[in-house]
Amino acid sequence: MIDRELTPEVIDDILALGPIDDLRVLPIALSMDPPDDVDVEGICRDLAFHKDAWVRGNALIAFGHLARVLRKLEKEGRIKQILEAALSDEEPMVCGKAADAISDIETFLGWSFGNKEPAPRPRVPRDVSTAACYRIYLIVDEESNILVERGASPSADFAPDPRGLSLAQEWRLPGFSLTEPLSASAQALEDRWTMRQPKTWLNESNRFEEVALVRTNVPGKGAVHSGQDWIELRCRAYYVDRADNPYAAAEGVEQRWVTAQDFMGVLPVGAHDRYALALFNDYAGREMGGGSGFI
Repeated sequence: MIDRELTPEVIDDILALGPIDDLRVLPIALSMDPPDDVDVEGICRDLAFHKDAWVRGNALIAFGHLARVLRKLEKEGRIKQILEAALSDEEPMVCGKAADAISDIETFLGWSFGNKEPAPRPRVPRDVSTAACYRIYLIVDEESNILVERGASPSADFAPDPRGLSLAQEWRLPGFSLTEPLSASAQALEDRWTMRQPKTWLNESNRFEEVALVRTNVPGKGAVHSGQDWIELRCRAYYVDRADNPYAAAEGVEQRWVTAQDFMGVLPVGAHDRYALALFNDYAGREMGGGSGFI
């Protein structure tokens, strides 16, 4: 996770100076294999209030790891207070990690919590006017790795997400606007999807197709919508042999194959893209039997 030995000095350096990618995974790295001379619980209690959602979210889930690995947590009252408050965090991802940590602590330590479920989110309006429509593909290879991508500019900075759904440096699932002409790669993938039915497929995952209505965070670069617009995401899952993947990276776009675990908890990935994987897991549980999804 972090390309440095996590000595107390290195940990102090990351806490003080970052970089943010190291700080995001620090709670996970420490809680999975807690060093004897480091107050991992104390670090996680502090990071649970960090301004970055992934730092505080991973600090919360680390409480669950510590409960499983060490079978103890020192500050019961304080940790309960932190986790129950996090169930109402402004970021749904953070709320979910708090709920997961509570479940782990109940299992391994037997603690009782007054509140265990994330606070309910505002309902989507019954009538929504959408400003754009995007196809999002969960492309999975023969080893269950997921294809992700992000844009880069000539200055080595990260190009903005054209959908306006994630931060520039975050990875996202391959996708394209359905209101604009498709690239050759996008058209090839759509053609493959159309031809999926006459063939025998690896499993039923290629039938997954869900629609989600979400709101953009920021205006997309060159997009037809602005910040806080409602847009439609049409999500599909598609299994491929990696060597035969029809969706090639566009110019200036970096692609990577990652595990589902890294996608959900290690790499910086846009929240809406993680939501697409959560939809797939829900589908897999209903249509393919429990445990058939990724997580």
